[in-house]
Amino acid sequence: MKKFLFSGVIILFLLLLTGAECDNCDNGALADLVPVKPNPSIAGPIGYCDIVVENDIRYLKVHIKNQGTGDASASTTKVDFGAAFGIQTVATPGITAGTTITVLVLTPSGVFNPDMEFTITVDSTDSVNESNEGNNSADGFCLG
Repeated sequence: MKKFLFSGVIILFLLLLTGAECDNCDNGALADLVPVKPNPSIAGPIGYCDIVVENDIRYLKVHIKNQGTGDASASTTKVDFGAAFGIQTVATPGITAGTTITVLVLTPSGVFNPDMEFTITVDSTDSVNESNEGNNSADGFCLG
């Protein structure tokens, strides 16, 4: 019995020594999700305004970049249109490091009163382990 225990300890030591326990580790690479302006040259909150109409339905296009060094798993994006119009959430697919995706968020009826103010929060449920959790939100504004 002692011989098997000793052999097991040696095998475990060799696995640790060779790094075999880290076959699926990320080597410290973390995602960093941020809302980005579709046109960075537009200063201020209005730069986040990107409206599209499909089949007579108005959507806010939210652009999300993973500026980290690791891939991000699927998450949730939230847009808060204020107390009078509520919150919309959308499922957000995984985002590979260095890429940007776009999700469509339904705009509530009557939200342009006369303008539309909103706050975007990416990874709103904190499901993605990020290098910076403090840069997930941005305030936006669209002229009516």
